[in-house]
Amino acid sequence: MARTSDDLGLLGLYLREIGREPRLTKDEETSLAQAIERGRRASAELRSQSEVLTPSRRGALEEAAAEGERCRHRFIRANLRLVVAVARQWTGSGLALADLIQEGNLGLMRAVERFDYRRGFRFSTLATWCIRQAIARAVANNGRLVRLPVRTGEALLRTLKEQRRLAERQGGSPSLAAVAAGSGQRPEEVARLLQLAPEPVSLSETVGEDGRELGAAITDVTATSPADAAFSAELSAEVIRLLGLLDSPDREVMSLRFGFADDEPWSLEAIARALGLSRQTVRQSQARALRTLRRAALASPGARELLAI
Repeated sequence: MARTSDDLGLLGLYLREIGREPRLTKDEETSLAQAIERGRRASAELRSQSEVLTPSRRGALEEAAAEGERCRHRFIRANLRLVVAVARQWTGSGLALADLIQEGNLGLMRAVERFDYRRGFRFSTLATWCIRQAIARAVANNGRLVRLPVRTGEALLRTLKEQRRLAERQGGSPSLAAVAAGSGQRPEEVARLLQLAPEPVSLSETVGEDGRELGAAITDVTATSPADAAFSAELSAEVIRLLGLLDSPDREVMSLRFGFADDEPWSLEAIARALGLSRQTVRQSQARALRTLRRAALASPGARELLAI
């Protein structure tokens, strides 16, 4: 709670600070943009021809570059309130206002770099578009646990705002038709967007009065866990490999004796009858096969780990 209060205090201080910066007139925007452009050209010349410049020329270029940088900072500071105005339109999108402002400031910086005073437009036209693009991209990437496309996220935010506005005015839950009419969308589109509104719920979230986690409440206790399934698959593959080391008669006896053939263990008498052997022969075959399998298992690190021997 203390951290949240500190954040709000810092945000209020920031808003008061940028409010003191005077707005720019169109002539001032043009003058600053020209100085920024001269500064860019000077910086480019300094980088490309630094070794052949005279001291006087170098000093003039460095001064022009520094002046361009100062003008760029002035241009940005004078338009920080525009960022806040645009960011406030995205409240409720999943990002805090401070984060929205930070992303919008990045868009403002890009707008300053792209502004062309020769076109005759006010800077705010380009800046508003760049700020919105930066904020929309940040909301799409970070505003939700499950990412939505930028346009879908904007439409969802517009729908939710209209839904809240109507709910506050009417004192109840507004109909899809009313939300659609207020947001300029079709009712079926509003219904689809509202299905995307709920945020995913963590399986670690507690539910019920006993404080159980959601994951425990919806767990299928009859299902085989992935770990057990993987262990069973590895164990079966290792057993099949070991059985392949036996001679054919011994392998057949072991398959029947331990249920590898039909998932049902056979008795020695049943195996003897099925194979036309004596019970003693079947017992000797089993003993011989077990000795062979034990030696092979002890010689294999993977088998020792799976069989815990």
